[in-house]
Amino acid sequence: LFFFVQFAASGFVYFAYAAIFPAMVQAMDWNRGEASIAHSLSFLTLGLSYPLTAWLIGKRGVRFTLTTGLTLMLGSLLLTVFFVTQVWHWTLSWGILMGMGLALAGPLCGQTVIINWFNVKRATVLGIIMTGSAVGGFVAQPVLIRVMENFGTWQSGWLVSATAVVSAILLAQFI
Repeated sequence: LFFFVQFAASGFVYFAYAAIFPAMVQAMDWNRGEASIAHSLSFLTLGLSYPLTAWLIGKRGVRFTLTTGLTLMLGSLLLTVFFVTQVWHWTLSWGILMGMGLALAGPLCGQTVIINWFNVKRATVLGIIMTGSAVGGFVAQPVLIRVMENFGTWQSGWLVSATAVVSAILLAQFI
């Protein structure tokens, strides 16, 4: 279950950035350097949000924390597709919302479940879960590039990513 959540959420969002961002910058006629600040801010927000992630897992549990993170990711993607027109919009959407969403839906949730549920083969299960995002990224990039080529717009790529996040939200309810 966590493999597929990471496949959809991390693979089709975090790794999708490399496939969609260049087309987005070109279509919006942005300066690539200025627009890239959002990705740096996303990493900063991600790192600073891990204590919040740990606190939420302790207070409300893994399912709530994971669902909250995935919902923030979905919100960021939908804002990007339908409302982002300027670099500062992108910076807030990707840099803050997505960074926090990635932290809350990131590896701490899966690692917590693994530690609590598995004694035998714990490392193997952890490896399987962590592989989900890498396999998702491997699959996502060519799929998203093909989608953008077929529809002629970068928004279509983020919409596919949003669909993947919706499926991850549904899967998270079974945790």
